[in-house]
Amino acid sequence: MKGLSTVLIFLLLVSCTESGVQLAKPSTFVRYYNGGFDDVAQAIIETSDKGFLILANTNSNTKLGSFFYKIKLIKTDAYGNQLWQKLFPDFLPAANDIISLQGFGLAAIQDITGADTGYVIVGDQIKSTTNHNLLMIQVDKNGSSPTVKIWDKLNVQGTAIAWSKSSGDFFLLGQTQSTTKSMFFAEVDKTTMDTLWSKSFGDGTSTLANRLFLDYTETTAYWGGTVSYNGIGSQIRYVNSGFNTQIVGFNLPIGNSSSYNLTGSDLSQHGFGYAFIGSHSPIGSSGQYDSIYYTSLTSNGNRLLRATFPLVVASQTAQAGNSICSTQDGGLLLLGTVALDAQGTDTDYYLIKLDAKGKTQWKKQLGGKSVDQGVRVLQASDGGYMVLGTTTLANVKSILLLKTDLQGNIQ
Repeated sequence: MKGLSTVLIFLLLVSCTESGVQLAKPSTFVRYYNGGFDDVAQAIIETSDKGFLILANTNSNTKLGSFFYKIKLIKTDAYGNQLWQKLFPDFLPAANDIISLQGFGLAAIQDITGADTGYVIVGDQIKSTTNHNLLMIQVDKNGSSPTVKIWDKLNVQGTAIAWSKSSGDFFLLGQTQSTTKSMFFAEVDKTTMDTLWSKSFGDGTSTLANRLFLDYTETTAYWGGTVSYNGIGSQIRYVNSGFNTQIVGFNLPIGNSSSYNLTGSDLSQHGFGYAFIGSHSPIGSSGQYDSIYYTSLTSNGNRLLRATFPLVVASQTAQAGNSICSTQDGGLLLLGTVALDAQGTDTDYYLIKLDAKGKTQWKKQLGGKSVDQGVRVLQASDGGYMVLGTTTLANVKSILLLKTDLQGNIQ
């Protein structure tokens, strides 16, 4: 099923500009944003005014034809209409002075009333293919007055960030970029933006940490990711860590890397625990996935529910399980990507709604006649489901934001 085909045909008649494109009235919530170069969506949060803030990375060419990356922030109203857009850096580098910045994690900063006072991004500055310096950018609620912190001596790609309401400090999660990669966790002072402490750990040849939550006491952090072992097998890692010291709690493997591969793409709070989504593939599949995988666990690390959802094409190369969120009825919403051909030139967004017991309530497949890649899903405060993705329009990667009702139908 190609639920967005009509919208895509209309889009081909519309000129995309750096300020974004408003495609429809609020009654049809499908929005695309593009600045003429490839834009890859990374994260989304609902803001205190009931709008949304989207984080993306964009690239363009210098005079010499070399690529460099910029971080893009897009603020919308509750209907996805763009209110403002910011780029970091906000200038075109000289041909001999390429500055590349990437953002992967996003969080809001709030006052005592719960109103957003600013936002914070974590990512990296790229100096070479092997040198990714940890980067953090703090902006006000209008995306202006950026305060930039770059750790020149930390070869770390920042992947997630959390803001502590009690202390005001920031907690960063990332991945070291040395030969043997490992998870990186640190606290950053709210005033000086200096690192108060940091630690790294990992037991595989490649560790990808990708989501971070503070528990209600704000003394413990939960996160997850993927650990690969010598390129043979991979497992999800579920981590509970205290601050300042080495691992407190657990660093649990999920899956059996000698029998199959599991990747941990996203993590969500769910009930009194957390839920993972990722991709399943057999050993020896060379990065080809056959199923979307999810599992829910208690805060103590005990497994509650798990399931796999087979793909249309059982050997697709696109990451199958992309994002997961808890829903107001106690269930879960899963966002995946499904390939419709063996070449991976036609992929769709795939939504799966589960009830509180893990039973499938409905499935929806949405997409156009191009490559659509799921990125994030969340339930808005008004109850609708928000889907963030990256799609391809006229051979240019663009940001998609759409909203569905409780049955997965586009609003």
